[in-house]
Amino acid sequence: MAYFDINIHKYRQELRSYFSKDLPTHVKLEKVTGLGEEGLMTLTEGSLGVIVIRKGDWVLQSAVTFLDIEPGSQKHKVLWDIYRSILETLK
Repeated sequence: MAYFDINIHKYRQELRSYFSKDLPTHVKLEKVTGLGEEGLMTLTEGSLGVIVIRKGDWVLQSAVTFLDIEPGSQKHKVLWDIYRSILETLK
């Protein structure tokens, strides 16, 4: 089963703390660029997993698990457009 989840909340903790301290070896933590002021995302077996992006006092937290979105793909571009439009509304 695939799911797409987006949460927006006030920034209260460092972005790294949104992820397990010890990630499994098959999960990579990468920086998000081009969105917000800072961001991190997991890559699992070449697909996006959990994405956390901070803009000002806000954090966008999202999970795209099992949607098989590969970095640089058309799906990835569409996802980033969705996130960009949400982040633009945050003040």
